[in-house]
Amino acid sequence: MVQDWKSIGGNHMILNIAYVSLTLAHKMQRPF
Repeated sequence: MVQDWKSIGGNHMILNIAYVSLTLAHKMQRPF
């Protein structure tokens, strides 16, 4: 159970980092 929980948390972290990076790139392209 703990290993599964860690794997799920890691996947969510990767998705969050990817989402933040994409949003930052979009804001840089369109500062407004």
